[in-house]
Amino acid sequence: RTKQHPDNDKFKIQDNLLYFEDRVYIPEGPLRLRVLQSHRLRKESPVFHVGDKVWLLRRNIKTSRPCDKLDYRRLGPFCIQEKINPVAYRLELPASMKVHPVFHVSLLESYKESTISGRLQPSLPSVEVENHEEYEVEEVLDSRRRRGKLQYLIHWRGYDISERTWELAANLANAPLKVQEFHQRYPEKPKP
Repeated sequence: RTKQHPDNDKFKIQDNLLYFEDRVYIPEGPLRLRVLQSHRLRKESPVFHVGDKVWLLRRNIKTSRPCDKLDYRRLGPFCIQEKINPVAYRLELPASMKVHPVFHVSLLESYKESTISGRLQPSLPSVEVENHEEYEVEEVLDSRRRRGKLQYLIHWRGYDISERTWELAANLANAPLKVQEFHQRYPEKPKP
């Protein structure tokens, strides 16, 4: 025979004295069980303020990634522009997202700055030009020919050194001044 823990009686008493919000006693049975479970599982909604940074859970947002399993779980961080009501907030989203900027608090998580030195912060959002994403060129660093095609080494504005990429000359049609500056500095490098 096993002994009961003394706290079990406390929980039984609390369950027997359960009153709903309007002070109506809930009788025994399935309804009482549902109310008990809902109160135990309920947690307070987090409170955010205008200007706070938050992550947006990507639960209902489609992206251009090939499958959900490999997609980002959350997007951002984004700044809160306005508190609509206690459970809805308007976020400052880039125009390229093309979604309504008001979200329920259950889709938001507070953002905490990384305290680890040297750790990369999340990438900045891209700019959309003519229905495709475009990133801003900060500087053209080098040029080369690969398989007969001209490529440029690009440092992107707002990104780390590790994010530099080799891009085809055709992909830089919206940055002719940066390409021209590069060739003026390095006239001996491959050019079109």
